[in-house]
Amino acid sequence: MRYFKPDLLNDANSLEDPQLFRTASLRFERKLRLYNRQLGLLEGRVSSAAWLFMSRVNRHDGTLLSIETGDFVSGVNQTDRDHLVNRRRAKVKVRFAEPAAGVVYEIVYSGIKAFSLEYVKVPGWRWALRNCFDDWLIDEWTATSKSHISHEVLFSSGAWFKVIFERVNVRRCRQERRQ
Repeated sequence: MRYFKPDLLNDANSLEDPQLFRTASLRFERKLRLYNRQLGLLEGRVSSAAWLFMSRVNRHDGTLLSIETGDFVSGVNQTDRDHLVNRRRAKVKVRFAEPAAGVVYEIVYSGIKAFSLEYVKVPGWRWALRNCFDDWLIDEWTATSKSHISHEVLFSSGAWFKVIFERVNVRRCRQERRQ
């Protein structure tokens, strides 16, 4: 994370030390202004649906439903050798629920340069690693080059993922309610 490092988030949520909380909150507001300024530069590099998701959807406290990675993400089931050898393209697909709005988003990244996922306890992290990824705490979309964008997501548990990609598609779906 370039702007919202875990130690800043940890300090900005400090309830024990009011001075630490105030100082960290001011640092957070400065970082947020810098982040929003650079985020605006990405608008022309992504689809309108992706831009709407990046700039308007409240992802905080959302739920990670799934992450899928592979050469045939999104339903291709062909197994013949010619198809497998000549048409493979790595993709990453993330399904995210915004429970308050009753919406599921499907984010598909392509032109993958790198993908990382960590599910480990962060030393000194305010929230203990539970048996889940926990809430979507914060994320950053940043340019890494003229052709690639990075999306990093930090969860309340301390788990995180990062994908560096060329293209992203976002699809909004109605969340199915269980009876």
